[in-house]
Amino acid sequence: MYASIPLYREEYVLVVSEKHELATEDSISVNQLQSLPMIMYPKQFLGRRLLDAHSQQHGIHLNTVVETTTGPSLFRFVKANIGATLQPLPLSRSLDEPDLRIIPINDYPPTREIGIVYRADKYLSYAVQRFIETMVEKLKL
Repeated sequence: MYASIPLYREEYVLVVSEKHELATEDSISVNQLQSLPMIMYPKQFLGRRLLDAHSQQHGIHLNTVVETTTGPSLFRFVKANIGATLQPLPLSRSLDEPDLRIIPINDYPPTREIGIVYRADKYLSYAVQRFIETMVEKLKL
């Protein structure tokens, strides 16, 4: 039996090259994603499955032109203006890349919840209990 504790929610944003046609936009709608060439992680990645489900829910199809398994290569393709990508806002901000632009999705941004999942039917050591308490205190929604 598993239990979970939600900690925070991350919103996905569009990340493009400074040379991309949308680089000067303050925000975009989810429908504008349909026509964009996209650089994405492979379909078996959890974040990709979340984005594919979100797109399907909103009646759009993401035009994936390149799939890559690593973050550095993904952002290299974006910097080269081969396509755009959808990534969590905290990750995108942490890159601190002057060649990239972060564009919020103003109507229906994809989101994911980050939390702790643990076995509720198993003993939790004092250290694990303190770790969970610390994470909840620092990161609670």
